[in-house]
Amino acid sequence: MVVSLYFHITRRGSDRGDLSELIRSPRRGVNSMVDVMNSWLAEWGPRSDFKFVRYEDCKRNTEAAFREVLAFLGVKEIDEESLRHALQFSSFENMKLMESRRQFKNKILSAAKVDDPDSYKVRRGIVGGYRDYVAPDDIRYLDHAVSRLDERFGYGPGCRAAASSSNS
Repeated sequence: MVVSLYFHITRRGSDRGDLSELIRSPRRGVNSMVDVMNSWLAEWGPRSDFKFVRYEDCKRNTEAAFREVLAFLGVKEIDEESLRHALQFSSFENMKLMESRRQFKNKILSAAKVDDPDSYKVRRGIVGGYRDYVAPDDIRYLDHAVSRLDERFGYGPGCRAAASSSNS
């Protein structure tokens, strides 16, 4: 999330800060994000009207994740053709294509610069792709901060998400 925030504020906004500084920022850095995520899960996790959905699970099996959400919402019958259309329409590739063609009316959903892939809202879609942008020292800092996340997030040592993100 912190690398996505970095590209948002530097490529889509006027801030030209340093990624390493942002990672460590008390207000917007990874430790603040971990605190917020833990507080969200502490507040909403026990509720029966809360469904926890992770990006990694959606990337691993988009259809299964979508069906889980529909079931959680109480959808009993699914029109398979509509589901296929929704999955195709909302695919990463299609969202990126629509953004590059400036098909969204809302400026927030449009690339700041069509020729700058890091200015897109839909950038790369790689689980663990942040490691391509972050120095080894910053990765250690991030890993330490993420180790404080509630284990239900699945990002701790030995967790499925942690293992899959390190291979991306």
